[in-house]
Amino acid sequence: MLRRRLTLASVLLCLSCLFPLTVQLQTRICARDLIPRVQFLQARSDLMSLDCRLYTPGIEDYMRCPSSTIKCFADEVEVLIQEWERVPYGGFKLNVKLGQLASLLNETLEDSGCFQCELSKEQRADKFLEDLLSTLETVNSQRCP
Repeated sequence: MLRRRLTLASVLLCLSCLFPLTVQLQTRICARDLIPRVQFLQARSDLMSLDCRLYTPGIEDYMRCPSSTIKCFADEVEVLIQEWERVPYGGFKLNVKLGQLASLLNETLEDSGCFQCELSKEQRADKFLEDLLSTLETVNSQRCP
């Protein structure tokens, strides 16, 4: 009987220690691994030869609607990869990673009154990547310890 109580007490102690860790892990939403990928794409010499325009949300869009802004960037990165015939390493699956980040931010378009991607300004690919990088840096400054 005493042994069961000690076991139960040990289990409860372990759970009480793990609970704050899981809450802390859930609040950490970082984009640190995405920044070098964007910087690599920016450094490509053939970037300027691309003749495409991409919907580009701004920092103010991110501040108002984080998830839909990142989702917009993810959708437009996919367009960029299709337009860029020799995109290195398939764009490092940047669009997939951005989509995952958007789902972590967890906001619904209907509930928040957020914009649709097609209402954003259309920008050249180099300006699009510059704004994406700025937005990811903002994500990190707000959400990473």
